[in-house]
Amino acid sequence: LRGQVVKAEHKAPIEVPLPSQGVEVNVCLLLVMLQPLHPAGAGVGERQGWSYMENNIKIADGSCSRFAMLGLHAAKKAGFEVKPEIWRNANDYWMNSQRKDNHAWGYQPGSGATPSMTLSGMACLAIVNQHLPQDEQTKLRTEAIERAVPYVEPNAHLLWQSGHGGYALQCLERAAHLNRWQTFGKHELRK
Repeated sequence: LRGQVVKAEHKAPIEVPLPSQGVEVNVCLLLVMLQPLHPAGAGVGERQGWSYMENNIKIADGSCSRFAMLGLHAAKKAGFEVKPEIWRNANDYWMNSQRKDNHAWGYQPGSGATPSMTLSGMACLAIVNQHLPQDEQTKLRTEAIERAVPYVEPNAHLLWQSGHGGYALQCLERAAHLNRWQTFGKHELRK
């Protein structure tokens, strides 16, 4: 597949140019890339991010958006082209869906905050910071990440006890790695 273009049908033809250098293409990653970021709609979260195909209410969710962002970040690092508007739309989704009351994130914009979705928001804004030019928006994204720490940090040691413990811990690991954290509040992350 080196140097070729993969085509798929999804309401309109989509072409994904593959890098000419040797990389292994994960089928799941390819499917994420073939699933375009839906344009921003009238409401916050209205398909600014990703969701399940069957989602008829046209609201993006933090979990699917997180996995798409992780996949696109890996694709970009592997040499795939990811259009800048993808990063800008993802920025808008995560910045606009951060709760005003506790600076955390929920599964969907306007829903109750959860530690795993808050860590997802923190990770995704760190990804956006790596792929958009460093400017005033970078500072705003970094501040949004920092404002969310007090929501998650007091209970970080309990993440593994949640109903989705492994998922929550992976959210913490990705947020820590992408933000280059050595500690998270009082908790040392790397020994």
